[in-house]
Amino acid sequence: MWASKTDYAKLYSPEYFGKSSGSASYNGSDFERVFFNLCKANNIDSLVDVGSGSGKLKQSAVSAGMTVFSCDFDPVDKDAFHFDLSLEDAEAAATLYDQIGDRVGSAEYITTCLDVLEHIDIEDVSNALWNLHTIIGNLAVVSVSTRPSSRGNKYHSTVLPLSTWKYLFELSGFEIADPHFCSEGRRILPPTSNDPLLGLVSHWAQADIFKDRLDGEPTYLLLRKAKRPTDKESRLIKIDAVLDIAYRKEKRLAFHERRLQAIALNIGHFQDFLTLRPLLDIIPRGQCSALIWHDGLQSDEMSMIVGHFERNGIPIIIYRTVAEIDWRGLSVRTLVSGSESTVAVSHALNAQVIEAAKLWGVKTVLLQHGIWIEPMQHREINFASDTILAWGAEHERFSSGKHSAAGISRSYSALNNGRFKAAGSPKFHDSLLQTNSDVLRWRLGINISNYSEHVLLGINLKWPQHQDERSHILAGIRRMIQSNPEKLFIVKPHPSERHSEYAELRADNTLVLDDILLGCLDLSVSRLLGGIATVVSSLSTLLLDGAVLGRRCIQYNTGNRLHYELCKPISVNDLHLAIKNPLAASLSSKDFASYYNDAGNDHFYEVFAEAAGDQSSSSHS
Repeated sequence: MWASKTDYAKLYSPEYFGKSSGSASYNGSDFERVFFNLCKANNIDSLVDVGSGSGKLKQSAVSAGMTVFSCDFDPVDKDAFHFDLSLEDAEAAATLYDQIGDRVGSAEYITTCLDVLEHIDIEDVSNALWNLHTIIGNLAVVSVSTRPSSRGNKYHSTVLPLSTWKYLFELSGFEIADPHFCSEGRRILPPTSNDPLLGLVSHWAQADIFKDRLDGEPTYLLLRKAKRPTDKESRLIKIDAVLDIAYRKEKRLAFHERRLQAIALNIGHFQDFLTLRPLLDIIPRGQCSALIWHDGLQSDEMSMIVGHFERNGIPIIIYRTVAEIDWRGLSVRTLVSGSESTVAVSHALNAQVIEAAKLWGVKTVLLQHGIWIEPMQHREINFASDTILAWGAEHERFSSGKHSAAGISRSYSALNNGRFKAAGSPKFHDSLLQTNSDVLRWRLGINISNYSEHVLLGINLKWPQHQDERSHILAGIRRMIQSNPEKLFIVKPHPSERHSEYAELRADNTLVLDDILLGCLDLSVSRLLGGIATVVSSLSTLLLDGAVLGRRCIQYNTGNRLHYELCKPISVNDLHLAIKNPLAASLSSKDFASYYNDAGNDHFYEVFAEAAGDQSSSSHS
């Protein structure tokens, strides 16, 4: 199983807190009253509870005189059946249907599936809905949650807007008989909480990107069984498009799994996780682990990253000093990093991990994560990794530069170009696969027909290289947004920034998406770009992300002393006019991508497999 897939066995053993005695996902007095009234009105006295949890609903149903059949993944109730709703196994679902008949007889029954579907991995949702359709009789009550879970979103594998869930039900042969079933007693998430386990939930509630917080949660739907599509393959293609997961399957086709052995991901700060996340789609779970530097992450970043790895069953080692890492116990063969160098303190600390790994004969690989533009004053740049997977030949141009260090003219870098491999980037590779123009609609719940153009607006105003005042820059951006109400602006702050820092940019035609929110959705910028026509940004690699996909790109001038080649910034005062002119751009996407990403990206994963799979000649001590 892939390292990006939910590990149900690790999460949902009988020790899972949702299976503890008396635990229930619903408000007992309200939900049970409405539910049992429905059963009484329809003369239904049998219940099939899918995902029975602690068994609380079963107890109440039995007390109400109903016959109950329960099933769950590794159930706590000895009378319940084990059933994995996520499996692609039509025969198992059919067998369970027969077992239901043996228990409840020919009488009509109602099915419940509460606090289950959001726990299903996004790649398994299609199977789960197909199996659910097989199991139910005529009516079913399901619940869906549209927010991340507690504990760093450890449990909610699939976070989707309600409109998308409804469409998935329809694609799977369900009719929504009552979209407002049991509206009473829904919880409204507070935007603040003192509970550290609810940090991401509060962050999500503050942003309210689906605009549904005040509706309360979870949402209960009364479904009626209708005719499902006879062409199962066609339905699967449609669902893959809605969930934007077809690209994962395609990228795995060309990947040689046999080449990889015991890979550890080296995460020294948040951007490392964002850089390395695409690799999880093609690394087998049993061959993946993660090293996380405690002091390099903010608390919300740590929570989200740890929750992500724990959900997928990936072993993690959190350390404060490199000496704490037990390399003998890890048995790591390859260490992959997203940043390490002599450029900054955090990069240098990451390089310590690389040097320690090499002492144990571990192969070390570094992925390029940004455009090289800034020579460090008074020192040369170097890297510790054995192999550096580059976007192209940019390092050769950079290395040829000279500056004064300690009174002597020196090269910008002390690089051995033989350590570089032209590989491209996993994020560029992924953005070019199965590009999905409807991603904003299905993953974010945006009515895209309301807008004439979708713009990704990149902002990074913490960077000290910007010379212009923050207030001046934001004034120009606000004017652009206000002058173009027909355009949608997806505001993307720097990974170190949060949506609340740009609250002043909120408007009817904006959505502020920080990387914590995107991480809860497991939605990358490379996939988000499928629904974007124009990228507007300060000096940022986001411009190259857009150029690789052939998007129109506009860089607004922030007085930055650094610059990109082949890119001409536009005054922030003129943004409101430039965005209206389809010919206005700071660069030629083709030329810019060719300059900074001349390696291409089609074969990134093959190059990565070769680099990560070649074993060091050194032996472990």
